[in-house]
Amino acid sequence: MSIWKQLCQDALWNTLDLCFDEIHTEPQRILVIGGGRQIDFAQRLALLLPAADITLLDSDDSVTQAAREQICCRFKFVTSSLDALPYENGHFDWTIAQNALALPHDNWQAMMTELARVTQKNLLFSMHRPVIWSSLRWLPGLKQAVSGLGLFPPERLPDDPASILNRLLPYGKLKSRFEPFLWQVTMWSIHQDTETCLILGKSEKPILAPV
Repeated sequence: MSIWKQLCQDALWNTLDLCFDEIHTEPQRILVIGGGRQIDFAQRLALLLPAADITLLDSDDSVTQAAREQICCRFKFVTSSLDALPYENGHFDWTIAQNALALPHDNWQAMMTELARVTQKNLLFSMHRPVIWSSLRWLPGLKQAVSGLGLFPPERLPDDPASILNRLLPYGKLKSRFEPFLWQVTMWSIHQDTETCLILGKSEKPILAPV
């Protein structure tokens, strides 16, 4: 393993452990957005939680099928639009959206609302740190290492990146934030009263100041 891949992987594993410390009850049902692209990450999660029901969801069916062939027995594999997830409110104890903005989606606001809607307790959401990601063009070894972990920068972000996290504020509370090298990772405690959250999410009032 290259030094760059080891560095990125250690950063992700350490952050996953820190986020897991924020969960007081072991999750039974976990949704991993883009998990079929991040095989190492999914297998690490399965090792930490051997009894959990883990679903790997992607918006690209070819990714889903390739992941199914590679790690067929441990996970559930689902292809779905990220803007309309095929689950009832609060279906998952823990939703993990690692670098989700890099996945194909039509409407990031709808995607964020859906992540909160299907989550009963905890949500891990991360996005790339633009200044550091820009260094990949000068460091081909780092770029290769990141690609090897199934992670890529999004094609574009909203004009105001702070608005991404603000979108989650009506649905829950920000518990912690970490910055493991290339990413900013946040852990959220999602309100269990999802119906009220959805009403708040449709409000046209400003949500809150940037986090």
